[in-house]
Amino acid sequence: MNRLEKYIIYVTAFLVPVVFSNFFSNFYDIPKTLILTFGVALLLLILAIKTILSGKLTLGLSGFDFPLLLLLVSYLVSAIFRTPNKMEAFFFPGTATILLALILFYFLINSVGVDKKILGKTIFMSGTLVAVFYLLVISGFFAKIPQLPEFIKNSSFSPMGGLFPQALFIAVLIPIGIALVLAEKEVPKKLFYSASLAVTLLALIITVYNILPGKPTSPAIPPYSTSWAVAVDSLKTSPLFWNWARKLSDGIFQV
Repeated sequence: MNRLEKYIIYVTAFLVPVVFSNFFSNFYDIPKTLILTFGVALLLLILAIKTILSGKLTLGLSGFDFPLLLLLVSYLVSAIFRTPNKMEAFFFPGTATILLALILFYFLINSVGVDKKILGKTIFMSGTLVAVFYLLVISGFFAKIPQLPEFIKNSSFSPMGGLFPQALFIAVLIPIGIALVLAEKEVPKKLFYSASLAVTLLALIITVYNILPGKPTSPAIPPYSTSWAVAVDSLKTSPLFWNWARKLSDGIFQV
């Protein structure tokens, strides 16, 4: 069971960034969410079986636990009490569900005790595959294959679902790639990681260039003044704690 848990973690961590499918209405979010939730569900099932068989529950803890739990609580409270559309919050696009699954995945990784170096290699290889996909897209390679779906032939295609999340994901993996190159002693593996790092860096540079303001594929982000005005108006209309306090007081006085 311990070995199966580790394999599930490695496979889930590798597949989530790269998986996409045109069998769903949303080519990116739904497949990634299904892979993540299915992997977490399997890990929880194995954890439950191990707990029943051994008679004890073992959880791994770290210094990041409290901030992550605080973030999770804030998302769940917002989704349950303040979000007007609960279906969007929990099912599609399911931001609260995705965050819950990701944080559970983090705790399960710590509890299983996987080799962090192997996990880092797995995620870095997943990022390298994302980079290779994107380089093939901008080179026009996929556009020459008529059997492929049209969305793959688009110059803005990314397995991550967008160039901005792709840039963030690859940028985070660059230090991991550098560490792998420096730590590896065997020449063939060092050359492999060096080539993977070079491909990833090239994809990151091109991605950042293509999301600069004025580019056709740059993300549409509202200006700071608009975002600030929306936030202030939301607090004026129904601040979270004031709304709770008002409901609580109404309930007490009615009783």
